[in-house]
Amino acid sequence: MSDSDDIPEIEIQIRPDDDTLAELGVSAEEFEQQLEVAIADYHELLDTAGESDDVPGLEDIEVELHGRLHRLGDLAAIRITGDLDALSDETDELEP
Repeated sequence: MSDSDDIPEIEIQIRPDDDTLAELGVSAEEFEQQLEVAIADYHELLDTAGESDDVPGLEDIEVELHGRLHRLGDLAAIRITGDLDALSDETDELEP
């Protein structure tokens, strides 16, 4: 069994608020493209952050739409499911 088999499965669902996007004049495709950029930036931040760095929660990711930054939690519903306790235990074990 590989190390990746030992990592608990976590699923993150992001459901855009269609009314909010419509008010902003943003299409679903544009939101999806900009969300991909924001998530890539967030992954990079997570990869480079030290223990003492203050990393924002997923809902606080900034998504740029029409030249303005918006908090992801204001644009979409975020649902995280899976064994979150096991994930926390796994990351604790990885720390030196």
